[in-house]
Amino acid sequence: MKNLFQIFTILFVAIGLNAQTSPKVKIGKNKELKLSKLQVNAELSGQYAKVTYDMTFYNGLNRILEGELAFPLGQGQTVSHLSMDLNGHLRDAVVVEKELGRVAYENTIEQRIDPALLEQTKGNNYKVRVYPIPANGYKRIVISYEQNLQSENNNYLLELPFDFKSRLESFELNVVQNSKTQMPIVHGFLENRLNFKKSKGKLIAKFKQDNTSVKKSLNLTIPIETESTVLVKDDFFYFNQFIPTKPRIKKKPESLTLLWDASYSMLYKNKTKEIELLDAYFKELNNVSIDFVVFSNAIIKKQSFIVKNGNWNALKNSIEAVVYDGGTSYSNLPVVKTEEVILISDGMFNLGELSTKNIKRLYAINSVKSANHQILEKEANNLGGSYINLVIESKDNAIHKLLHEPLQFLGVNGNNRVYEVYPKSGTIINGNFSIAGKHFNSSTIELLFGYNGEITNSIFIDIENGIQSKIAKRLWSKQKLKSLLNNQEENKNLIIEHCQQNHLISPYTSMIVLDRVEDYVRYKIEPPKELLTQYNRLVRNSKQQEVARNNRINQRKEDLKKEYENVIAWHNKDFSTKPKVVKHPETKPIETATNTTRNASSSAINTPNFDATKPSISGIVIAESDGLPLPGVNIYISGTSRGTLTDFDGRYQINANIGDTVIFAFLGMETQELHLSNLNTTNITMKDDTASLDEVVITAYATTSKAKSTVSSVSVSSENIENRPNAGFVQTLSGQVPGLNITTAIGQPAGNSLVQLRGVGSISGNTEPLFVVDGVPLSENDIRNLEPQNIEKISVLKDAGATAIYGNRGANGVIVISTKEGAENNLEAITELEQKIEEQTKLKSWQKNAPYLALLNEQTNIDIAYELYLELRLKYHNMPSFFIDVAEYFETKNNKEYALRIVSNLIEIEIDNHELIRALAYKLEAYKEFNLAVYVYEEVLNLRPEEPQSYRDLALAYEAVGDYKKAYKMFNTIIDGDLLEKDQRSRFNGIEKIAYIELSRLVHTKSELREYRDEFAKIDTDIRVVIDWNHNNTDLDLHIKNPIGDELYYGRKTSKLGGMISDDFTDGYGPETFKLKKAAKGKYEISVVYFSDDVQKIIGPTSLKVTVFRNYGKPNEIKEVKVYRLTDKEGNIEAKTLII
Repeated sequence: MKNLFQIFTILFVAIGLNAQTSPKVKIGKNKELKLSKLQVNAELSGQYAKVTYDMTFYNGLNRILEGELAFPLGQGQTVSHLSMDLNGHLRDAVVVEKELGRVAYENTIEQRIDPALLEQTKGNNYKVRVYPIPANGYKRIVISYEQNLQSENNNYLLELPFDFKSRLESFELNVVQNSKTQMPIVHGFLENRLNFKKSKGKLIAKFKQDNTSVKKSLNLTIPIETESTVLVKDDFFYFNQFIPTKPRIKKKPESLTLLWDASYSMLYKNKTKEIELLDAYFKELNNVSIDFVVFSNAIIKKQSFIVKNGNWNALKNSIEAVVYDGGTSYSNLPVVKTEEVILISDGMFNLGELSTKNIKRLYAINSVKSANHQILEKEANNLGGSYINLVIESKDNAIHKLLHEPLQFLGVNGNNRVYEVYPKSGTIINGNFSIAGKHFNSSTIELLFGYNGEITNSIFIDIENGIQSKIAKRLWSKQKLKSLLNNQEENKNLIIEHCQQNHLISPYTSMIVLDRVEDYVRYKIEPPKELLTQYNRLVRNSKQQEVARNNRINQRKEDLKKEYENVIAWHNKDFSTKPKVVKHPETKPIETATNTTRNASSSAINTPNFDATKPSISGIVIAESDGLPLPGVNIYISGTSRGTLTDFDGRYQINANIGDTVIFAFLGMETQELHLSNLNTTNITMKDDTASLDEVVITAYATTSKAKSTVSSVSVSSENIENRPNAGFVQTLSGQVPGLNITTAIGQPAGNSLVQLRGVGSISGNTEPLFVVDGVPLSENDIRNLEPQNIEKISVLKDAGATAIYGNRGANGVIVISTKEGAENNLEAITELEQKIEEQTKLKSWQKNAPYLALLNEQTNIDIAYELYLELRLKYHNMPSFFIDVAEYFETKNNKEYALRIVSNLIEIEIDNHELIRALAYKLEAYKEFNLAVYVYEEVLNLRPEEPQSYRDLALAYEAVGDYKKAYKMFNTIIDGDLLEKDQRSRFNGIEKIAYIELSRLVHTKSELREYRDEFAKIDTDIRVVIDWNHNNTDLDLHIKNPIGDELYYGRKTSKLGGMISDDFTDGYGPETFKLKKAAKGKYEISVVYFSDDVQKIIGPTSLKVTVFRNYGKPNEIKEVKVYRLTDKEGNIEAKTLII
């Protein structure tokens, strides 16, 4: 799907006081998608404000785009609404559990249907994923956010930044102040043009202009009313008031620890403000001893300083010299031995959490716009200090917090008619204080305040005379969520339930917009009101499908048990005697029926997408001759265009109704007809058809080696052709070209075979390659009459190599044919063409072509090389592969410290990107940094809990650090089939068998798990090879060549020596494995064939992890891990040669 459009990132830096840019859609590095129309609506109610951005973007490109709108919000700001234009009407988003929302979104975009998904990432960062943005068309998105306004000098402050470079076709601004006495004052943009007028007890201002430039921020100051605000609605109440404090000076510390976050995300902080604040504080302290700790992914340096008479120049100089690089780990910070801790950080830890042991008082200071405000505020408040946000706070307010005891809210004076009050007792108060709760016929409430748990004053709330407002419940729900987030892991289920009931986004919930009501039904997501009636009707009618779906899952769980028995049977089989080998057609499953296109002249099946909400049947198709599953069987409903194909394990699933006739057809076998009297699971056995054995379906993949050649260019010599004298030209290619699919349509002559190259696609639906004979492009019909004996050589080009030479005509691949006659008469032209092919398909060495590596290789001093890297980072900071490459450079120089620091930036450069995070985990494993790898893999599981690879990766990481119980739990989640319900498309079938072998080894090699040994057979092997990769929608294939010359891969999964290749994963992350119980002596060549991603990733090329075991599961086991950074071209990766 995603190869049809360019992935791009939309950077939307939030509106509000904490962020100073306006919405921008960036395509690639330097281009911006045009914002055509903008309407901004702001509503003010006391301290509460709601701001809505109604944006219409224009895509002037000739291709459909997918967008990602990523933006940070400031402290106290939260997204409250999302809607998107669907067919000219705005569709509101609904709140869903985050995992369900992502699964629904990703499955829906594959159907070319309009979805939108808004997620909260780490800290208070959000992203909206939108598809499609039509070619030469518009896309309208509406986003609202709420905030508690910051205050200064007895005024509330609201800032709306406008810094659009291009003129807007239309701009409109509406501001509503729900108080007729609090007149806002306008500063900056529209200062003399935006005027407020009284209307129905409110103050309203409007501005509208077409074809205008909007380049300055608009600032509003709203006078704070001294009286308290009490809002009520039903049994909800909300109270807000500025709480005057009687400053209580704290005892000055004689020692403190200064923890200085030097991670990459801190590079663009406001260090000047931090220095000014520390200067003022140290002058007030006068004399103090300071432990200074600089850290990023690890501790960089520790120093001790003595400040005398406020002079801290030595410490200041050390701060000025700090270099900002690497991820953020709080976990290895030293044990605190001082009276006070000051943490300078954005709170965006990603490699380890903060241990608060021995910390008596903590001040968290942040000067970064995009920060984890919630965690910084929580930790500081819990440890008797304060959170100081220098983005919005003045130096005077900040120094006041550092020098004084914080005022605390100490709860509600005994009142059993008041309940669910938030915030909880102990909350720090900084000026404005808000509280919300529920009550049962209570007229007044007494609030208690004080210092260090000592009550010093109280305030009474008059609920009975509060203002009736529906906002009261909304503000209560936000206060409750904030309280629940203080212990978010323990409160996960409560948070999800609360957010769905109150339309709130959180770390565990998202907002989603779907196009069709059937999609809401499929994922059990309650839709907006306008679809609710139709949704409820479809849900009532879908009960039968739900039963069938549950039956399929249960059947799959039963099948898993048989698959585990097959694994054990393989291990117990004696391969010392050579069995008779029965040859079967080597097949590669066509991944989904929707990817199959046939000639109009053939008996084509136009396969729609499977609809889980409609009746269906499923089962397995096997061959009678050997009992093995049949992949690629054509299955269709008679009299319709609805059909599908069996997968590699012979499994099928197709929408059908009772009374339908289902046809099963496979070339070389008798066609079967099934008349449906029920919708139970139905397995089919197909018999050989001796009359049609000359017509076979071949999706073969034979490896042809070529020095420094990728699979994008493969040659077939005249010897290979002459060895098949009875084959026509098209059949000559069968089995000779990796990834070439030759499909002869049922009942059609061989001349109508469909030729397709794996890994290519076309928007037009035409998937046949371009044929070039002796340098001249010809149609397929023209070349079918070629005599195979007259062919000298055939070359196959794919991807960039094909389009680089032949442009768009080569988009589906190019088959280049040189005839013997042409070689004699047109040798010069053929030679020139072959040189072009060599130039386009030669596997280029990325080290040689990376200019930054060439510069680094010129350096003779490792520290100077690191300084050069920091300079180069300014240019390549948005290129993830740059950090991987440079880390590997320092690795070759035996400097692990620099290598680790540099590669850990992968987790900093894009928030919550699971593919980048997984690439980092691979490198950490290779560096034997297993504790860090565990933390990273835990983060991957948090981000992608629906994917079994997340559990397997974490299980292996737990094993590496000796946490075997946790490893067992992760493996068992996969093996028991607990994740099958999440894998509705069966993308990951086969990973269960791999996890079973790995858990069996764990149980039988670790004494802590001996109690489970009776449940698992002992499985050990002489050789085991595993490949994993970090990109979704990417296809890599493991190849093993054994000492007798057999080459195993997905098309030939077993060998005479007993080796076996696992199931093929064509659009996930792997793993793929090879196992051999008893290895014969000789060389085993391990290679990986790389089919490039279905999507051009701006996050960088695929990372491949190859793990090789000798004596797997035995006392003398040896394990080796290598990580490869693949180029953006397809190719062969020679991973390892084992000599037994």
